[in-house]
Amino acid sequence: MRRHAQRAGAGCRRRIAQFAGGRDKLAQFRQPHLVRRSCHAARLGRLLIDADHLARIPARDKDGLLHAFIECPKGNGHKIDLDKELGLFRWALELPEGVTFPANFGFIPATMADDGDALDVLVLSGGALPSGTLVAVRPVAVLRMEQEENGEMVRNDRLVGVPPLSQSFGKVEKLADLRETMLWELGTFFRTYNRMIGRTINILDPGDEKDAQDLAEKAIAMKKNANTG
Repeated sequence: MRRHAQRAGAGCRRRIAQFAGGRDKLAQFRQPHLVRRSCHAARLGRLLIDADHLARIPARDKDGLLHAFIECPKGNGHKIDLDKELGLFRWALELPEGVTFPANFGFIPATMADDGDALDVLVLSGGALPSGTLVAVRPVAVLRMEQEENGEMVRNDRLVGVPPLSQSFGKVEKLADLRETMLWELGTFFRTYNRMIGRTINILDPGDEKDAQDLAEKAIAMKKNANTG
């Protein structure tokens, strides 16, 4: 689902720095902060992400929970992708009228799924989490699906997680704790989304909390192997 924006050249950050208020702003891009706003960018509401620091975020926190980086807030009617080269969120497309993300959508840092991207995650919460939020989640289920890629059906599963401190979902620890229709609702959204972009998908039987842990561990291992291979 995630579509990487066209890779920018080495001068992209310099051009952004100049736009933000001068060449001296370039030094800000070398500071070890995940998120920061220049004065001008703050006025425009542009969130700048340090890609190098983002790459150093571990998949799990000190308590063993998974880190989830949010791209699309719950209830949003637009697809938003993180452009890691520019350090900005890039608008990808507008969803049909009345169609919105049923959960916060993002990825687990320091992971690699079968498609080569970071593992997708759907974070259940009572409200929307802003783009750029890093939240610790407990994996409770897997939305299993296969989608058409180059004429073949390939798996592209999504992990489902909950923030333990959430008032609405914090007590959810396993698939059975979710309401019966929750995974169906998530699957219905992805059917609609993929139909809109002309791609065929099949929603499979959901995975439980053990499957979710296994999926996360596999994605963490794949990323480690890719970094050392």
